[in-house]
Amino acid sequence: MAVSAPTTVSVPVSVAISIENGYVYETVEANVATALGQHFNGTLLGKNVLLAKLGNVVFGVEWISNYSISLPVADITIANNQLPVAGTISVTRR
Repeated sequence: MAVSAPTTVSVPVSVAISIENGYVYETVEANVATALGQHFNGTLLGKNVLLAKLGNVVFGVEWISNYSISLPVADITIANNQLPVAGTISVTRR
């Protein structure tokens, strides 16, 4: 029985963030981008990409007061042989 590598599915993520007063935006922006990149760490094989989970990743970063996700526009269905990977990650001010 041959085992084949999964097909990768690039998932671009675009999020606008608001941060709590007194914190440096660039630091929080970098932390959000890092956290989103780490979410796509190779363990999502066959798992759907859910906006709610992406939101949890963003809101889990310290000093985030609010956010909105514009990409992806909806949950992404992933087949059993597909691996979602981070596409372009964009973090902007809200």
